[in-house]
Amino acid sequence: MKQRIVFLFFSMILLASVPVKAQSMGPGGPMRKVLFTMQPREELFYGEFICNFNLKEGRWACYVVDTLTQRVTFVWNGERKEDAGVFEYIDLSRYESSIQLYYTDRGEYIRTSEGLFGPYYSVYSTISSDNDVDYKGKRFVYKRSEDGDAYVHDQDGKEYRMEDGRTEFRSANGKHWAELLQGGRRLMIDGLAFELPLPYNAKMNRSYPTDLFLFDNGSCYYNVHMLVDDKWKDMELFISGGDIRVLRESESFDFISKDVRARNSASRRSYFFHESFASSFTHTNQYGEEEEWYGYRLRDRSGKHEFLSTWDKNYVEIDGKAYGKQSPILAYFDYKDNAFVWIVVEGRQLVQYSIKFSV
Repeated sequence: MKQRIVFLFFSMILLASVPVKAQSMGPGGPMRKVLFTMQPREELFYGEFICNFNLKEGRWACYVVDTLTQRVTFVWNGERKEDAGVFEYIDLSRYESSIQLYYTDRGEYIRTSEGLFGPYYSVYSTISSDNDVDYKGKRFVYKRSEDGDAYVHDQDGKEYRMEDGRTEFRSANGKHWAELLQGGRRLMIDGLAFELPLPYNAKMNRSYPTDLFLFDNGSCYYNVHMLVDDKWKDMELFISGGDIRVLRESESFDFISKDVRARNSASRRSYFFHESFASSFTHTNQYGEEEEWYGYRLRDRSGKHEFLSTWDKNYVEIDGKAYGKQSPILAYFDYKDNAFVWIVVEGRQLVQYSIKFSV
């Protein structure tokens, strides 16, 4: 379950956190790596931990809390950060690209890779996934007063009243331009006209920013928010090489590759916070009875090796053999390295274990 945590205001505390080299638990056993050492009285805050699911180039972040003062600290790749906002997006590779909201007595602020904006009466980010952060990460919607109009600060810095929509666009390299005509039913790209395949009775839904993105190669993605027969609908269009493609339900647009892919196969870089990616599965108990359990059950590329962890055991099982003395807060399979990886808390240490298979 993905989860966002509201930060508490706190002062920065310096911590000497020196990861140790990976150590083997024995011939053919898992490798052990200390990611972070917490200070006395600190513990992992609600088990919050994220990573990029990459063993070789692993990046991660977490929260720790002082159990006496209740001060919460954000830790990014081992670095303590002094922040007091709500993370809308966490970039595990470049901290400055993370998107945060701040709530103060003066009003609300938003921090994007372009800097800090505000104060506003209200403000929110418009990204829908980490896949589109490059194009929606700099865009936000704000109001100057409670009863005021909603305005869009677009990714290129242009501002417009959301109710009016936006009609003119230019690619980042300045070589291509686009214009929406006839209330969004017709699109011009570099002088070439496209009649968009919208239902005849479609009306534009102006409660969303205009989701049109013109790329440096002249291709264009346009997510049309509309009202059809008293129902709100979206139609995703990809215009490239003079052709219009209407995305099917099984497809999604990948802003990283700038192409259409099968849904759930789009490139991902980092994640919102989550309590766990564990799932329920059927497990045989000590009496030989099948029960529903919650934990991690993973298999390697070949399907010959199995990783199993359940909440009632303070260890993990790999091919039926027990390892460690803690139940993991997160476990995953790295397909590229054909490795099981799991994260545990051992005392004040945040520890990563991993085991690779040759086949």
